Amino acid sequence: MDSPISPAQIPHTSANRNDALEALIVTNEQGIVLDWDSHAEAIFGWSQNEMIGQHLQKAIQRQDIFVIEQEFQRLTRTPKASERYYSAIGIHRSGQRISLEFSAEPLNLSSEATRRYDFCVFVRDIDQFQDGYAELRRRERRFRILSYFSASVFGNDTIDEICWDITQNCIVELDFEDAIVYLLDKQRNVLVQSAAFGTGKEQNLSVINPLEIPLGQGIVGSAALSQSIEKIDDTTLDPRYIVDDKPRFSELSVPIVYKGVTLGVIDAEHSQKNFFTDDDVLILRQMASIAATKIVRIQAEEQVRLINEHLEQRIGERTKDLQEANNEIQRQMEILAHQAQELEYSHVLLQDKNEQLSALNHELDNASRFKTEILSIVAHDLKNPLGAILNFAELSVYVLEPDSPALRYIQRINESAQYMFALTGKLLEAAAIDLGRIEIVPSVVSLAALVMNITELYYDRSTQKQQKIILETTPFIEVLGDEARLQQVIENLLSNAIKYSPFGTTIHIRVFKLAQSQRTPQHLNDCEYIRLEVQDEGPGFSNEDKRAAFQFFQRLSAQPTGGETSHGVGLALVKKIVDAHRGIIRLDSEAGAGTRFTVDLPSA
Repeated sequence: MDSPISPAQIPHTSANRNDALEALIVTNEQGIVLDWDSHAEAIFGWSQNEMIGQHLQKAIQRQDIFVIEQEFQRLTRTPKASERYYSAIGIHRSGQRISLEFSAEPLNLSSEATRRYDFCVFVRDIDQFQDGYAELRRRERRFRILSYFSASVFGNDTIDEICWDITQNCIVELDFEDAIVYLLDKQRNVLVQSAAFGTGKEQNLSVINPLEIPLGQGIVGSAALSQSIEKIDDTTLDPRYIVDDKPRFSELSVPIVYKGVTLGVIDAEHSQKNFFTDDDVLILRQMASIAATKIVRIQAEEQVRLINEHLEQRIGERTKDLQEANNEIQRQMEILAHQAQELEYSHVLLQDKNEQLSALNHELDNASRFKTEILSIVAHDLKNPLGAILNFAELSVYVLEPDSPALRYIQRINESAQYMFALTGKLLEAAAIDLGRIEIVPSVVSLAALVMNITELYYDRSTQKQQKIILETTPFIEVLGDEARLQQVIENLLSNAIKYSPFGTTIHIRVFKLAQSQRTPQHLNDCEYIRLEVQDEGPGFSNEDKRAAFQFFQRLSAQPTGGETSHGVGLALVKKIVDAHRGIIRLDSEAGAGTRFTVDLPSA
């Protein structure tokens, strides 16, 4: 009998193919078994010692042995695997017939004196593969449902939308008869039906006769209290079962929990006993985990919104005071103008009044400058304590335990301080430009390259809102300006376009040399201009919004479409930077028809 084949003689490709569901049998040309691995033992029931030296017909029916011998003959003539599997019937040690698939590869053991081939036969049990395929289908089903829910819940803005998404769009995929999402009312310590799926349970996204279950009572209340899954195969044997619209035999309750805090329960029922599977448990458990994270995030965003509304109210009150002061100054200027008209009859008196008016205007300039100085001082004095608040808040986050009740409040303090810190920074910059303290250092700037770089930085933000940015630019366009300040202008305009444009819209950015026919009397005659355009498909500006667009602390009618925040100083700061570059900025917009900002800058 031929000597056994060592592992080193088996081709590398064959070793790679020999997975947990595939047996490896080594034979000679006559079909005598030389090696029989553990997978073959599992499939046929014969041990290695029992099969080595035996003919393959002991484990495979005779008519299929003929097919195997033909494949051996083909491989002897052309020693190349066909990568094709042949069907065969195997014989288990118990006598049971087994549906098989097999393929073969040659082992060339020839020498100069002798010509010899042995063969590797790869065998797999088709029934095992079918079981594996069924498992893959179950996994694909879980993945499809959970992938849809993960993507869908991202767009939900309220907790109610999340609950109805679970019942109306996800539970229906699981063939459940009845499903309810309960949310915990912490003040009353009861679970309240918030969304439903099932005949007669919901109408126009509202639950008909919503049931309330005290925490700890019933199967649903027990799951919420213990924060553990309850799978009941026969409710008639469980005294905790509470009948809702009608009795059913199977119930599955999965708690919605976030970091040890119960938020609610996903509960499903079915009229068949033993209906719910472990796969159903896994899907609802993962769905509950995703929902818990989004619910907590929405609750946190609501807290931030309330804090921002309070801050905006305070800023509005201060803005109103400043507006009243400005109105008084305007009234005084009108009085002075009227007095100047009355003095026109006398040249001497007119000259005297003009001098007085010049002096008063000078005082007004000083007053305006003093107001800007005060604003700069206030913003500067606020920045240091705000920085200290940020530092202490960040330190507190690391010091506090994750389940500490104070952690949430420290995080809110940190977010509010970051908002105010950014606002004071913008105020300081605006005041510095207004007072001439920031010097514009001009240099030759490639505006086209700068716009392309900034557009790439904002790609992820626009992608999150399914927005498309189309950039149209002529290469090698250069302007004379301060690159850092021009970057602020581009970032503010692009950020606003993304912030206020609806999901799925398009933003156009164009950079080109201004044609002679496009010039206006505002353009200087001694230089050429480069134009930057940023155009969106957002809500546009009303006439009132356009009048206030470039002023500080103006609350415009348009609202961010993705929950972003606004300081109310960005466009005012852009205007000051453009003016400092001897440039021109223009706003073209109509309510409901999008917005286009045009910036003309001197060419290099």
